[in-house]
Amino acid sequence: MADVTPVKDFTHDSKMKIWKWETLTTTNTQGSPVKLAYTDDVTIYAFGTFGAGGSIALHASPEASNASPTLFAALSSSGTTIALTAAGANVVDENGAWYKPVLTGGDGTTDIDVYLVSK
Repeated sequence: MADVTPVKDFTHDSKMKIWKWETLTTTNTQGSPVKLAYTDDVTIYAFGTFGAGGSIALHASPEASNASPTLFAALSSSGTTIALTAAGANVVDENGAWYKPVLTGGDGTTDIDVYLVSK
């Protein structure tokens, strides 16, 4: 299994940062972490085919100075673990320095693109 490498996109607004992980599948189940330290407004979006039981979680860590941080499941604004099981978005309530998407479940049809938007 290989981590999906994120692509940075700053073309929308100089204050807005967008990271994209394309094609999370049952063989590439997580994205490489990105550092978004000192960001207080983060939203995760997921699009694509989730397949049977597919779910995207967002993991985060506060370890800004650690190049290999330990990441944990982040919470949504409602206080529950972020777990998108269909196309949609969720506001991240816990500020972290590092973030990455993690896919669980799914089947041979699973193909999900994840966007992390911050400002």
